[in-house]
Amino acid sequence: MVLSGVTASPTGGTGTYTFLWEQSPSGTASWTNAIGTNTTGNYGSPALFDSTWYRRTVYSGVYKSLPVCTNTSPSIVINVQPSIINNSISILGSGPDTIICSGQKPNQIRKIGLPLGGGNGIYATQWTVSSSSTGSYTDISGATGLTFTEAALSSSEYYKLKVVSGKCNSLSNIVTVNVLPGISGFNIEPDQSICKNLPLSPIGSVTPGPSGGDGTYRYKWLQNVTNGGWADISTNGTSSSYSKSSISDPTQYRRYIYSGLRDCCHDTSNIVSIAILPLPAIPYPGPDTIIYSIEKIYHMKAHLPPAGETGNWDILNNGTGSINDPASYNTIIQNLSVGNNSFLWTVSKGTCKLKDSVNIELLKNFIPQGFSPNGDSHNDTFIIEGLYLNDNYVDLSIVNGAGTEVFKTSNRDNQTWTNWDGKNSNGIDLPQGTYYYMLKITSKKSNGPVSRLSGFIVLKRY
Repeated sequence: MVLSGVTASPTGGTGTYTFLWEQSPSGTASWTNAIGTNTTGNYGSPALFDSTWYRRTVYSGVYKSLPVCTNTSPSIVINVQPSIINNSISILGSGPDTIICSGQKPNQIRKIGLPLGGGNGIYATQWTVSSSSTGSYTDISGATGLTFTEAALSSSEYYKLKVVSGKCNSLSNIVTVNVLPGISGFNIEPDQSICKNLPLSPIGSVTPGPSGGDGTYRYKWLQNVTNGGWADISTNGTSSSYSKSSISDPTQYRRYIYSGLRDCCHDTSNIVSIAILPLPAIPYPGPDTIIYSIEKIYHMKAHLPPAGETGNWDILNNGTGSINDPASYNTIIQNLSVGNNSFLWTVSKGTCKLKDSVNIELLKNFIPQGFSPNGDSHNDTFIIEGLYLNDNYVDLSIVNGAGTEVFKTSNRDNQTWTNWDGKNSNGIDLPQGTYYYMLKITSKKSNGPVSRLSGFIVLKRY
C-alpha cells in the first residue's frame, strides 16, 4: 500500500523539503523509522501482518545543521485482519474426490473441520466450479451455503469454496468429481437351440465387447429356468462369459456389468433364450455277439429308429469290414476280421444325436471239445457259439464210437435248431464218453461257400 500527502506537495518554509516516515504498533508511543524507503514524499509499506500506525514529518530550511521548519502529520492506521482459516471441503462419503458415471448426480460437497476463522468474523461463502483442474473458476449461481449439491453431470468438474471476510478472501482445496463414460457394448450373444442334456456353448459379449466406465469390468450372471424367476448363478457366475456342462430345461440368461468406484457404472444386457431340442430315442445297436461266419458277414440287429429319426453306422477304430447300407438299422457288415470288430450306431433327430456301440467278435476256433450235462447249470449244453443261422444253413450230426448217429439238428426247411444237451434223439441220457461231430455250414446265398468241420467231443457227467 502507498501512503501520500493530502495535498500534492507541502508549502511554506524555504520551499525545499525533506521527509521522514515513522511507524508505531499502537499510534501512541514507540515511533520508529518506517521499514523500507522512508524519506520520500510518498511511502510504500511492505506486507503487513498486524495493524500499524504511520506518520510523516516534513523538514524545510537548515540553520547550523538543524532543520528550521518542521511539521508532523496526524497518524493514520492500516488495520490488518487475520487470514481466513479452516476453509477445507470434502465430498460426502468419498473423501477429497469421487468418481461417478455419466448422467449421475454426485454426493453433496461440504465444508469440513473446524469453523471458519480469521477475517473480521463475518463470512460470505460462494461455491465455484471449473471444467479443468488448472482453468479459471466461475461462481455457481445461488450456491452460497456451506454445502452444495450438484445436478447430474456428463463430464468431470472441479469445485472450490470461496470465502470473503472483510478485506480477506480464501479459496479452499479442490474437490474433483471424475465422470466416467457410460458403459456401451454390454449386450451378449443371441439365442441358442441346443439338444437336451448336452453342453451349453459359452455365452459372451457381442463383438467388440464392452467399453466405457474405467475400462475394468465386473460381471454377474442370472438365469430364469422354465420361467421360474430370475436368480443369481452361484457357480462360474462372475466371469465375462458363461457356459454349462449340461442343460436340460429351457433357460433365459442375462448379465449385469459393473465398472468404476463402487460399481457406479452399470448396465444390464439383453436376454438370451436357450431352447431345448428333444433327443432321439435311446439307440440300441444290438447285443455284443460272438459269431462264426464262413463269409465273414453279420446282419446288424439295431432297433429301428422311430418315425422322424434316422440312424447311421460307422466303423470304430478297432473294427474292420464294409457296411452295405450305413443308414439301415439291420444292414449287413462284410469282410469282418477274426477277433473284435466294433461299430457305432448313431440315431439323429434334427440336430440332436445319441450314440451307442456294439462289438462283433468273429471266431476262428469256435467248437468246444467237451461239456458236462450234470445239472449243475454250468456247461450243461454243447453250444457252438457264433453259428450265424440267419445267413447259413447249418447241419449237425453226433455219432458214438461205433459210428451210430445219436443226435442231429438243423435249421433247414423251417426246422428249429437245438443245442445238444447230452441226450439222444429220443430224449434219453447218453453215457459219458467220447463222441464225434460232423458240422456242415452252407451259405444261404446262391453259389455261396460251404464249410465242413468234424472232430470229437468229450461228454462227462461227473
